Amino acid sequence: MANFPADPYPHLPPGFDIIPLGPHRVKRSYVVLGGDLPVICDDWSIALLAPAADAHEFQASAGMIEHFLEGKGWRVRDISRCGQGAALVQFVSVAERDAAIGQSPHFIGDVVLCFVQQNRGNNHRDAVFTHECWLMLLNYLQECWELETMIKTMVPYGRFVVWNKDVSNKARILVKIRPYNIDTLPLSIVVMHNSSDHGHGDSWTCPTYILSSTLLGAFGGDEDPIPPGDINPHPMPMGFDDIWARGHGHGHAADTQQHHHQQVN
Repeated sequence: MANFPADPYPHLPPGFDIIPLGPHRVKRSYVVLGGDLPVICDDWSIALLAPAADAHEFQASAGMIEHFLEGKGWRVRDISRCGQGAALVQFVSVAERDAAIGQSPHFIGDVVLCFVQQNRGNNHRDAVFTHECWLMLLNYLQECWELETMIKTMVPYGRFVVWNKDVSNKARILVKIRPYNIDTLPLSIVVMHNSSDHGHGDSWTCPTYILSSTLLGAFGGDEDPIPPGDINPHPMPMGFDDIWARGHGHGHAADTQQHHHQQVN
């Protein structure tokens, strides 16, 4: 989790306001996504100004940034408000965006302008996943025995890896996940469903058990050195030496064969 100042008011839609925090609002919650992220944004960047511009003067800041970029020959496709800097800038090409990032900082009079990738703002931190584990959920709703729903169920707890779909026992499901923190996995998972415009819904509680865990991040070791001269890096295994010798009449196999013939004669 990243801690940083955030001002939501410049981004409110007309007619809305911020409801004060309630006593039970949690300070953080997690959503773990697996696979490739669905939208490619390689042509977007965050524009940072120092001194920082007033968020309420976005149009003036956006115009100054766009004018500077056009003067450098970098074409701008779109400029949007940004919660982590002066603006989100979409370039016409990824190459132009990377050039603007690589040549940062830029100077516009007394103002310093920098660009960073749109997914490397002040809200970005590394996330370390240390384990893979098998979970058993009892009494999982049969209406939810479907892959996409299973993945959604696991989203708050870790990356979904595989569902062991064993229909012979409908009392439980077995799911392998990569949790963000194995020590905080709950003792029960509550599946909730709302289909009523009046707010009514249903919930089903599933006792949850960790069946096994495997530590991630084990390394394979350093590379072996290249053998000198004409030594084969992949020699025949020792178990096959006798077979090779027997086929060519050499070594211990040949002696054994000769001894065998003597016994027969």
